[in-house]
Amino acid sequence: MGKLLIGTRGSRLALMQTAIVSDLLSRAEPGIALEPKVIKTSGDLNQKSPIFEMAGDGIFGKEINEAVIDGKVDFAVHSMKDLPTAIDRRLVIAAVPMRESPSDVLISRGSVGLDDLQPGAIVGTSSIIRIAELKRSRADLRAKAIRGNVETRIKKMERGEYDALILAEAGVNRLGLQDKVAQVLGLDEFMPVAGQGALAVVASADRADILGSLKKIDHTESRYEVSAERKLASLLGVGCEAAVGVLGRASRGRLALSCTVFSPKGTGAMSYSAAGAAATAEELAKRVGKTLMDRGAMGWIAGWGARKAEAV
Repeated sequence: MGKLLIGTRGSRLALMQTAIVSDLLSRAEPGIALEPKVIKTSGDLNQKSPIFEMAGDGIFGKEINEAVIDGKVDFAVHSMKDLPTAIDRRLVIAAVPMRESPSDVLISRGSVGLDDLQPGAIVGTSSIIRIAELKRSRADLRAKAIRGNVETRIKKMERGEYDALILAEAGVNRLGLQDKVAQVLGLDEFMPVAGQGALAVVASADRADILGSLKKIDHTESRYEVSAERKLASLLGVGCEAAVGVLGRASRGRLALSCTVFSPKGTGAMSYSAAGAAATAEELAKRVGKTLMDRGAMGWIAGWGARKAEAV
């Protein structure tokens, strides 16, 4: 096997995530030659529109996955939360390395926590779910859309454009910016989107040589968690345009799966949790999904489509 090209976005975080996968694979197969290949995505090229207003899923991965299909790269590394729940049938998620934290964190000027932010403080986030969760926790704060990589967002805050930011803890940790964190937000109040904190290594389904190598860096419990989360998100038909949080936690062969759906006006939330054998992750997702559907979740989810443009 010659040098393998890894498709990736060009941000420092994306390159660090690709380096994590490269290191794991090099340890699993000493002597393997790997090289990152940066590919621009539509999400990278459009830095003005809020993410939830941009059409369709996969704005941070479509072009990279097309490069895998076309053979321009051998496999790709994505943030799992950026990967649509339905991917091209010619592709597979060949590996899910050990997951980082699924939590969100608050970074603020003066390093003050959420409870200590002044009324009317401006909190930057690009996520519908975080906007809804922020409204539930502190309705007196103002959520404002923000784009750019983690470092760019922090610079905008430090310039005074925002009083605080809500970011994924996994990205902050991978960038070594833990000292910037004012507060790790509790998962009970700030539930993540499906796959947050995990990486997805995507390859062509017909590349048996590469699939065998990538399987060596797959982390079983992390795969169970994200499989359940992604299946549930798929059943509910949600991407980044609806306020739906979902979290799976696997341990010792068991899996707990929780989901919260917010009403479009931000005044209500319905939650449901269930547990079962980790190996039946997708069946557990179906059970949670059916319960939420029976309670009327689909009406709320559909309502977000009409409200997303006015969310911030």
